[in-house]
Amino acid sequence: MSVTRGFITYTDLASTVYHNNKSRPPSPPPQNNVLLRKATIDYTKLIEKMQPNFKRELLFIPRRTLTNPREPSKNDGHDNINDDYILVVNNVLVGTKNKYIVLDLMGQGTFGQVAKCRVKGTDRLVAVKIIKRQPAFLYQGEKEIHVLLKVSSKI
Repeated sequence: MSVTRGFITYTDLASTVYHNNKSRPPSPPPQNNVLLRKATIDYTKLIEKMQPNFKRELLFIPRRTLTNPREPSKNDGHDNINDDYILVVNNVLVGTKNKYIVLDLMGQGTFGQVAKCRVKGTDRLVAVKIIKRQPAFLYQGEKEIHVLLKVSSKI
C-alpha cells in the first residue's frame, strides 16, 4: 500500500473497504456509498488505521470565513473594512449569559450580520445579531434590544 503525504489511491481505499465489507467486491465511486463515506466522513479514521503514527489532532483543516470582505482591516484585525466582525465557522462568540458556536451566516446588511449559532454545551440553535462597530449602530442596536424586551414582556 503506497501512501504519499496523507493521500491514498482509489485502489488502496477500495481494497480496505472490501476487507471490511466482504459481501460485495469494490465498485466505481458513484455506485459505492461505503467508499464515498470512507473517503469523506471516515477519512481520518481510515488514515489512523493505515498509519498508526498519524495524529488526528495535528491535522490542519482551515476554517471557512463567512464574512465578506474577508480581509482584516480594523479593530486589531477582528473587523473588515466595512466594520463587520469577521465571522469564522466554529469560532466562539461570548454573550452575557451563554457562549455561541458559529455555524453559518444567515444574512449581512447595513447594520451588521446575523449568524446561525449553537449554544455551547447544548444542541439549541439560535440566531445571533452582530452589530457593526460604529457608535450610530451601537445606539440603534440598544434601541432594538429595548423594543424586543418590551414586546417579549407583553407576550
